[in-house]
Amino acid sequence: MVNRFVVPYNPYMLLKYNTPINVEICTSLRAVKFIYTYIYKRFDCANMVLSAVQAQYNEIANYIGARYVSAPEAMWRLLGSHIHDRSHAVMRLPVHLPNQKRVPFKNGHEEKALEAARSRQTMLESWFQLNQSHSDAQTLLNTNIPYNYVYDRNNWKRRKRRVSSMRSTSPEADKQRQAVLIIIDEIAMLTKDGLRCIDSLLRDLLNNDKPFGGKVIIIGGDIRQTLPVIPRGERAVVIES
Repeated sequence: MVNRFVVPYNPYMLLKYNTPINVEICTSLRAVKFIYTYIYKRFDCANMVLSAVQAQYNEIANYIGARYVSAPEAMWRLLGSHIHDRSHAVMRLPVHLPNQKRVPFKNGHEEKALEAARSRQTMLESWFQLNQSHSDAQTLLNTNIPYNYVYDRNNWKRRKRRVSSMRSTSPEADKQRQAVLIIIDEIAMLTKDGLRCIDSLLRDLLNNDKPFGGKVIIIGGDIRQTLPVIPRGERAVVIES
């Protein structure tokens, strides 16, 4: 029997994760250097010579470091795909018992830190207050609160859903405010979600809770161009109707 028949393992990790885990120890500094060099390495480079005639060999004069872009990387950039991205954000929701919240302090400023902690609510205490003042929050778990509310200045505030990329300070937004009449043609081609998006956008821009922000909306179009909805109807039945 040789060393290849021996499988290194860690009993603690096997019991914790309940799965076969092989443990290897990096006993050489080269392994650590390789890992960090691979993660933080720069882009690939190629050496090319710019010389028409055979000259005396000079590494600095004859060779220029140039970036090498492979075909997959070039196509990836031409298509405008993201080079790196973040899948999701992680928000920590601390939990503590009554009168046992954590209070950070500096040496010599303990009393000041305690006074500041008494006048400031924690994230968990703000969640309790949110449930008392908002009935919608009572239907949500603590882990679902960040999807509908944002924690700002020691208080949970309802998250504002953006329905458009138009900013309130943009010239396009000013045109919408100055418009006296808005005409929507071919209304039959607009989905209900699109109409709701226009309604929400105008309400936010005009700071008016009336339908479409109080703007006069004229819709037009030929409803007969849109085929009626026949439940479980075949194509021929829809066209004939």
